[in-house]
Amino acid sequence: MDFQGLHCYIDHLAVVQPDVPASLEARTGASWSYQQLHRASLRVAALLAPLLAENGDIKGRPPRPAALGLPRGNAWYACCYACWRLGVPVVANDEMPDKASQAQRAERLAKELRPRVAIGFATKSMPNDCVSFSMEHILAAIETGTEASKSGPLTGPDSVLLYTYTGGTTKHSKCVVVSHAMALWELQNYHIVMQGHVSSADRVLQFTSAYWGAAAFGQIDIALAFGACVVFSDPEAEKLAPLIAKHEISVLGTVPSLLRATYPGGPESKAPSLKVILTWGEALSVKVSKPWRKVCFLVDLLIASEYWLALYSHCDVYRDPATGREKHLLIPLPKLQMHLLNDGLVLPNAPGNEGEMILTGATVSPGYITDGFIGPSESTEHSDYVHQGVRYLRTRDKLRWVSAKRLVYCGRTGSLAKKGGQFVDLEELSERLQALPGMLSCAILGGERLEAFCTLEEELTIPLQRVQKEAQKICGPTARVHFRTQLPRHPVTGKVDRLQLQAQLDTLLQRELTYEEQKRWIQRQMLRAYCSWYPVALLYLVWATLVGGFLDLKSLWSIPLRLLLLPYMWGALAYTPLLPLSSKRERAAYESCICPPELLLILVGVLPSFLLCTAQVWACALLVCVRRERVAALPMLAVGVVSPFLPLATQLSLCGGCIIWDLMFPHDDRFLLPSLPLCFYLVLPKWLGDELTWHLEKNFLRRRLKDLLIRFFIIPKIPWAASWAWEDHGRSFSILDSVGPVRVAKGNSGLSLAVEFSEEIQVPCARRAADVDEHASSASPSTAVGDGHGTLATLVARAGGDPSMLCLDSLQATVLAELIRKELHQSISVADVLRSQSLQEMQQRCEPCEEVNYEEEHGDLASHIKKCETFRVFLLQFPRHPVDWCLRVDAPIDLHAFQRAVDRCVAQHSALRTSETPDEALRDTMDKAAALWQLWRAVGRRSDCWERVMASALFALWPRTRVARSEEAPRLEVRVPPLVDGRVRDPRWDWASHDQYIHSVFDDLLKPRRWPFDVAVAPLFHGTAAGHSAIEAALSKPASEVAWYIYCSITHAYSDGLSGQALFADLLRFYHEERETQGGPSSAAKEELGPTPEPLALLQRRLWRSLCKPGNLPEPNDDLYHESICDDWGRRAGQSRRIYFHPNVTRTLRLAARHCFGCSVDLAWLTAIMCTMFRLFPQQPRMLLILKASCRDGPGQGQMVGFLSEARLIAVDAGDLATANIWEVHKLIDSARLARDWRAPEPFEFGLCVYVNIVSAMVDSLPPGYRHLVREAAPPSRWYSTAYSHLNLRIDQLQLDDWDFRIFHHDSAWGWDWPTNFAHDLADTVRRMALTPTAPVVGDLGPVERSGAAETGSSKRSAEIETVERAAKLRRRGGNEG
Repeated sequence: MDFQGLHCYIDHLAVVQPDVPASLEARTGASWSYQQLHRASLRVAALLAPLLAENGDIKGRPPRPAALGLPRGNAWYACCYACWRLGVPVVANDEMPDKASQAQRAERLAKELRPRVAIGFATKSMPNDCVSFSMEHILAAIETGTEASKSGPLTGPDSVLLYTYTGGTTKHSKCVVVSHAMALWELQNYHIVMQGHVSSADRVLQFTSAYWGAAAFGQIDIALAFGACVVFSDPEAEKLAPLIAKHEISVLGTVPSLLRATYPGGPESKAPSLKVILTWGEALSVKVSKPWRKVCFLVDLLIASEYWLALYSHCDVYRDPATGREKHLLIPLPKLQMHLLNDGLVLPNAPGNEGEMILTGATVSPGYITDGFIGPSESTEHSDYVHQGVRYLRTRDKLRWVSAKRLVYCGRTGSLAKKGGQFVDLEELSERLQALPGMLSCAILGGERLEAFCTLEEELTIPLQRVQKEAQKICGPTARVHFRTQLPRHPVTGKVDRLQLQAQLDTLLQRELTYEEQKRWIQRQMLRAYCSWYPVALLYLVWATLVGGFLDLKSLWSIPLRLLLLPYMWGALAYTPLLPLSSKRERAAYESCICPPELLLILVGVLPSFLLCTAQVWACALLVCVRRERVAALPMLAVGVVSPFLPLATQLSLCGGCIIWDLMFPHDDRFLLPSLPLCFYLVLPKWLGDELTWHLEKNFLRRRLKDLLIRFFIIPKIPWAASWAWEDHGRSFSILDSVGPVRVAKGNSGLSLAVEFSEEIQVPCARRAADVDEHASSASPSTAVGDGHGTLATLVARAGGDPSMLCLDSLQATVLAELIRKELHQSISVADVLRSQSLQEMQQRCEPCEEVNYEEEHGDLASHIKKCETFRVFLLQFPRHPVDWCLRVDAPIDLHAFQRAVDRCVAQHSALRTSETPDEALRDTMDKAAALWQLWRAVGRRSDCWERVMASALFALWPRTRVARSEEAPRLEVRVPPLVDGRVRDPRWDWASHDQYIHSVFDDLLKPRRWPFDVAVAPLFHGTAAGHSAIEAALSKPASEVAWYIYCSITHAYSDGLSGQALFADLLRFYHEERETQGGPSSAAKEELGPTPEPLALLQRRLWRSLCKPGNLPEPNDDLYHESICDDWGRRAGQSRRIYFHPNVTRTLRLAARHCFGCSVDLAWLTAIMCTMFRLFPQQPRMLLILKASCRDGPGQGQMVGFLSEARLIAVDAGDLATANIWEVHKLIDSARLARDWRAPEPFEFGLCVYVNIVSAMVDSLPPGYRHLVREAAPPSRWYSTAYSHLNLRIDQLQLDDWDFRIFHHDSAWGWDWPTNFAHDLADTVRRMALTPTAPVVGDLGPVERSGAAETGSSKRSAEIETVERAAKLRRRGGNEG
């Protein structure tokens, strides 16, 4: 049946199915049938008919439309229907992305289209003869109006149906003319596409705004094609999933990205009613379509505003032989008139032909509105193509024939870019960016994601972060905004050369691919080197077997049994001094004769064959005896006694039976015995190679044996050859003699450098004032949450931050997250604290605290967590050198109250009740095994089953950590210094201050040190005082003459720095409560915080998940990094230095962080360091930055005493270093830090990185009356060290503007004078960050200004640095040495 217009088709539906639902409003629930829709349109037509006569001719000027500003719904649908009935096109303008764009679009369509009628739509630019109707007028007409008389059709298929706007290559989006024929074409052909999967009983969701007219009206066409019901709803993606389920939507048409956003859980989370999905607007990847095809009828359409339904795909996959990528096969409609055009020639429909698709016929738009007429928007040769006298539309879509009736999509030929499923006018975005304050120029490239390149004015009057935020808002959240000092321009025209910008992006991607290839090559070669030691181990075993069997070749039959015995002998002997596996074991007995792996191989080789099974059973018994209880080992010992007298087959059965018997009874080490072979043979090549290589270097004959092994068996490890090239060219001498803004001097025989500014740097006042004004409202009392000390603003101040939320470092963010949890009873992650830009935003991220469900949180490990007192966690060796904290207290300390507080603190934190277990002997070995497992997974094929088996084996053999119950743990007595002759200080050092002297007091007091936790209290005063103890003597003196100190230390195995904050927060809180109650009954009844996860259980879960899926975890913080094999490649000669930055340098850095970058000081340090490295190595635009990050985003992890700091890798690629600026580097680091899209390093990446560990002091986060004292580390005593990365930095905060900056090592290939250049350029980068944060990264590295007076100044500064060294030595030794 032929119809003259879309309204005629709807009239037909109203006749054949009058009672079938036609539309439904999700907002109100109001539903209309096709008959009701028909009657409503007649009543609206009666209202509009007198005003819409003589509305233009399509062959001349386009007909003037009716502008609709109503919200999409039943009334909106009826208005469109009525206008089409009267032969009037419509143009809709509802639900624009933002109000500014909506107003701009309204002004434009008013001028271009000159609407005759405006319904719910008003703007100042409307023509004078335009008649406006409100929503109330339309609703009144629908309810009580009269129906228009039915007359002949006023339109034909070629009449204009509607006007819609789309993006284009011109200055603005173009206005597309849509005819009735285009809609009727879709109605006729959707039956072919759907293949009977849609009927009149279905419901089609219409959620797309009319701003994207092609999709909005296309969703209506789907419903009309089958006489189905269209459901109008709001476009918010987060509301679509519940709306689909609520209204039982069965057909959904959307863009693929919105489909993923609607159902982030994948097809399994879809509503049961949803059975058909159509996608358009952007590429639907095969990865997304495959799972959806299993549960829905999935169709991918190739459509546009200029042409409607043309090609479709049922998501059948075609693998491109040229690229290997999978694509969807596209099918043209049977009557579609299309060709492919290449170089002006129409190609035949033959496989392999590729070109731009050209279309003609009913599906193609008549044209665009240009200067008041319908026609091409640009020259005809670019928009149209005439073939055999017929006009064809050039779609700019590239396709390729793969068979007679199948094509694949090959991209776009134009400059349009798709954003959010629609074409975006890049020129319009550029204009909006250009209009931002402080923006100098910009250019935008389209592709898979928008890439915006911007340059900023040198003198900014607003904060940079505000410019960044607005630019990102305009470009969209998925776009990348790059800041440059200048953009490349065409040498002839002077225009921005976008080809060069695209080449930069391609180079950036190529650098990443090259690095991945290099990394994989290194990993493969190192794995081959490890595996080559397996034949050596077998050779040792065969040789020992032949020697033990007196060269009888028949003895070789027992080799398989000996290979089976090796792991169990290794596991058993590891718990004895006979086979040291750890560096803590005494190895002197092995240094001159034999190494431990040789001992094991020879011992197993020479063992008589009839004793092999006995040895294995006894080894298993020893393991069971050491790791569990002796009683469980008695049956195995009995079996071992009788087994030598039994046949060999019976012996083998008994060996296997012992292992099976052990598996049958649930216990902590249930899978220990079957896991030993897997773990042993995984770590064997690393263990054997390290030990044997070290011993082979001891004498001449053994070195010859090593050469022989390397020649015939061993694949040598690839040597380090990736040092960056750097030349000084005498610049360091110029720096030392400089009289410029940055001055550097040497001290401590050149091992230390002192850096200062010649004058104080002032941050521009305009930028500072603008920053304060922007966030003043954020800190106002009206935004506080709660009352008293619990207000959010107060908690921010207590954590050491500013209520503006722009200067919280990682330590302060962790403290604040815990304060919010404890005092506001709300939960927020550390990452969300750092992401919040205001108090309101932070409050929105806070959620009510919920009790952790162990069963849900830990799954299979839940029963183990509840029943066991041992845990398997990734920790350092126990005991490890202590991490200590010292506090000065203004008021006298009540020792008894403090002792009770310590008791409660030990009961609160399980890590303080841990003890060393015999398993510590395996810790180094198991860490190597886990690292080798990560290496195997990095270069090998993935197998879920095998990964699960290996993870279980590693976890079963992992060293256990034993935790004593709080009621059984021995009491930790607080140590107090002795009172000697009424003194607590040596009078010879009375000239030193108490803060300088206290460290020597604690050094003497804490011998021997108690593990894992130790605590002491010490009062200091000059002279003598009466009393039986130091506490009594101190209390007898005036309070002003006594300084009180608290000292705590914990083994580094359980501490990551932030544990000190958790310890002191609870310890001081407990002490305050105990001092107030004075030990009364109420103190015993104190209620601790609500139930929290066991910290060691969380660490155990992190270890388990990391062993199962290293590198593929949904939460990047849960991926552990085992670095024990990284020194095998990347280790090279290095040098060490100490840099003393004058307070005017560190103060400038703090001011730049606060007023210019709106960030914390630790992030400012990272920015300055990476900019300096780029400046010194301009040939390295891509560097790997590894941070020692605090991975404490989980609920309750901020209060944990546990090792939760991990190395996290961030790839910092500044792009074109010739034009990159400082802000760009800062943005790259900050975005990765906030998004938490960092990852754990892979094996051997450490050698290619810049490693930075920043430890902030508890400067502001302590209660009033407490001050954190940080002991400065010893200055370096020698030049050379061993380097494991390009650069390794440790930065400790001593006071607010006092930082201990140490270069642990840098690559020795850079030379001894490289640190001088680094120190100078780092300070100069800090200066430029404060003055011109948009300055180039590289800058000028020419000669430094020198003067005749420079020698005198250098000598003076050298004397000053010697004074600094003496002060540091005094702070460190506390006056014990002169």
